[in-house]
Amino acid sequence: MQQRLNPTRSPLALGVLCGLTAVLGGIILAFGGPLAGLAVLLAGIAAIIVLRDIEIGFWSVIGVVCLLPFATLPFDIGLTPTFLDLALGAVIGVWVLALVTGRQRTIITAPITLPLVAFIVVAIFAFIFGLNNGPLTPTLIRKFAEIILSVSFVLVIVDYCSDWQRLERLVQVLLLAGATASAIAIVFWLLPDDLTNAILNALTRIGYPGGWVIRYIEENPALAERAIGTSIDPNVLGGLLLMIGSLAGPQVVAKRPLFPRWLTYLIVTLIFVALILTFSRGAMLGLAAGLGFVALIRYRRLI
Repeated sequence: MQQRLNPTRSPLALGVLCGLTAVLGGIILAFGGPLAGLAVLLAGIAAIIVLRDIEIGFWSVIGVVCLLPFATLPFDIGLTPTFLDLALGAVIGVWVLALVTGRQRTIITAPITLPLVAFIVVAIFAFIFGLNNGPLTPTLIRKFAEIILSVSFVLVIVDYCSDWQRLERLVQVLLLAGATASAIAIVFWLLPDDLTNAILNALTRIGYPGGWVIRYIEENPALAERAIGTSIDPNVLGGLLLMIGSLAGPQVVAKRPLFPRWLTYLIVTLIFVALILTFSRGAMLGLAAGLGFVALIRYRRLI
């Protein structure tokens, strides 16, 4: 009986699995369109990959943050989780599963671990005891789950980044994702406004806002356009690039950069150009402050 239900050995089970997949795909295509079907397909593939290697899960989180930060499931399941929620949940789930099954027997901690665990416990109890004070809506559940997932993800990062090799790989992925987001923002800025707006409106199937989304200085179309990429808001894109730029900038003068010199220069150039095109003064000041802090830590004689 067990062999009959194994899709890798039983033609019947394999046929049933393929049939159910086809029905589900047809429903998604009918109600969500081709983009929704593609999004679900990619999400399914990503979930399988994450279950095999947690580091790929970290890469997916970084990719979603940089490239599709506001994407949500293209259909309603009572809740409407974002791609980021799903990516965070997958990574944390794989980590917990490794602990439960005994594949991982130790947990690496840091001074921040205990306060974070205390915060999670207090938040959960506060949420439970506060249910009598108001209605339990899907939005409230999703927002609370996002807080718990975000805080818990820090614990997973601390545990996983236990050696320099892992940390360097994650930073490499972060820099590449930031450079890709910057390149997209620059291309969108160079394209005609109508074409860029049409491309971004295609993302409404996965939760992005529709209508006219192009942004200008002082919201005046007569002035210069501001780069937004897939972050929709220039200040959001600027905040992302200032953090990644603070990591990328020191690579230019590093004795042993994470990438070949030519690729390092390309990454830094893309990030800095895209940041300038956002015309976000706060982000530019933040990047200057971040690079200044790194310089003071590295060259203490400047103090």
